[in-house]
Amino acid sequence: MTLALAAMMLTGASAQAGTSAHLASPKTVSESCPGHLPVESHFNDDGINVRSGPGTGYTSLGLGYRGDLFCHTGNYADGDMLTCANGMQLNGWTEGTVNRTGVRGWVHMCYLS
Repeated sequence: MTLALAAMMLTGASAQAGTSAHLASPKTVSESCPGHLPVESHFNDDGINVRSGPGTGYTSLGLGYRGDLFCHTGNYADGDMLTCANGMQLNGWTEGTVNRTGVRGWVHMCYLS
């Protein structure tokens, strides 16, 4: 995945006219994510691993739960291909911090909205 595609997914921009990624709908952040990009996402499932690198082979540093705020660093990477709940297959990972716990690591884009 290119950085441009990752950015489109985070901003909800369309890859094709009339379609939307519906994976992450970042919001402008003021104090919620100090030291991070001015965007936020939330975990869309429970018990999601926050990993030390962009792939399932990396160590889990902690967990994110449905509704937890995820503050993006702006780092994106290709990694393991996963099938999202909506049927899309993605290999995009994003780095950031779980606001509730302070755990910083990588999360697959399927698990952020």
